[in-house]
Amino acid sequence: TFYVDNIRQAVPATGPSVTPITFETPFDLRSFDGGDITIVTNPDQDPANGNESSTAAKLVKDAGQVWGGSVISVTEPFSFLNTTTVTAKVWAPRAGLTLLMKFEDATPFPNTIASAEITATTTVASEWETLTFDYSAINTARTYQKIVLIFDLGTVGDGSANFTFLFDDITLN
Repeated sequence: TFYVDNIRQAVPATGPSVTPITFETPFDLRSFDGGDITIVTNPDQDPANGNESSTAAKLVKDAGQVWGGSVISVTEPFSFLNTTTVTAKVWAPRAGLTLLMKFEDATPFPNTIASAEITATTTVASEWETLTFDYSAINTARTYQKIVLIFDLGTVGDGSANFTFLFDDITLN
């Protein structure tokens, strides 16, 4: 008599990498509760300004909920085995805005398992800057295939230029 249980394929020590997410190739994008994400031509491609990519993601926060935002889904899981630091290039119309970033598994909402919600704050207005997110407390045993992004959490947007954000080059460093 033989019993077999909990068979798993081990993840390689280096793990797969789906970053950087540059938006030069398509990703599964969706928005929720007032967020609207699209891929656009980068309007500020000057290398001196920090992002010479030809395309970027644009998130417009319109009327809806204070948590309106967007989700990026990937087919290969993100690997936090070798690093727990994530960076993203961000262009915001105002300094002092927050960007909440969290990683989620592939389970459909409302049964999604999420990582910690990490927030970073912009320090400049109307130019690219790199924000850093520390996921040192993330559960590396879980599989994450979605990134949730919410700008200016706690504020309902109005769809204006004041609530239009760009982001690019999301990278596990």
